[in-house]
Amino acid sequence: MNTENKYRLQQTVPVQRCTGTVFLTGYPVRKAICMSPQMEKAAGYILTCPSGGNCANMKAQQTAPAKAEKGRQKQEGNGQNMYVIAGLGNPKKEYDNTRHNIGFSVIDMLADKTGISVNTAKHKGLLGAGYLNGQKIILVKPLTYMNLSGECIREVLDYYKVDGSTNLIVIHDDISLEPGIIRVRKKGSAGGHNGLKNIIQHLGKDQFVRIKVGVGEKPAGYDIAYYVLGHFDREEQVLMKQVSEEVCEAVQMILEKGPDAAMNVYNGRKVEKA
Repeated sequence: MNTENKYRLQQTVPVQRCTGTVFLTGYPVRKAICMSPQMEKAAGYILTCPSGGNCANMKAQQTAPAKAEKGRQKQEGNGQNMYVIAGLGNPKKEYDNTRHNIGFSVIDMLADKTGISVNTAKHKGLLGAGYLNGQKIILVKPLTYMNLSGECIREVLDYYKVDGSTNLIVIHDDISLEPGIIRVRKKGSAGGHNGLKNIIQHLGKDQFVRIKVGVGEKPAGYDIAYYVLGHFDREEQVLMKQVSEEVCEAVQMILEKGPDAAMNVYNGRKVEKA
């Protein structure tokens, strides 16, 4: 285990002693000082100097990760040139291919197309960073369950310093639209969608781009929760795969030409099963 990982786990590391130890004051390491064996006992997190080494050299080695981390955060924090693309859904295998999880399905397709691995667990979601036609993007699948999606999205926007009004795209299911229809909107109410409602609550505004994916109105007498958590049948799966392709194209157009251009092209269009 390397020095950085030892400290990440906040362990006291009883490795070979030499001229002293180095006290790590925070991660990323902001300061490192030489300590006597007596002082190390009182320290929360310590690392023994390597055999034959000295604290002066160790100090320089330990402050380097902090500089690298600071540079990384500065680069990641330039949210003006970055888009956050979030697909809504519920975690766990049992919700795969359900109507409510169409947002997750689109993120999976975007990940496949861009070669981005959406497997970094942080900010209450799964994240993956990469590029789509030269544009830096962060793909997000909230792990909070649908009704608390805003918790994850707010944390991601804050961390990367992204303006949600201009550089956030949310993809979600919509029971008021027929299967095969997508609709791009720049703002608007939640329309009864609990995931959107929570995002609006956490952002304090409804001005963010969203792509609504039609999954069809619930049949008469059906419970709404039962319907949206229901799985697509085989024919519907074929259609929704085509629809997901269309959504990916719409995302690309939003990045390249803006939401108005995407609205003009995709709103009102219907994908027919091939």
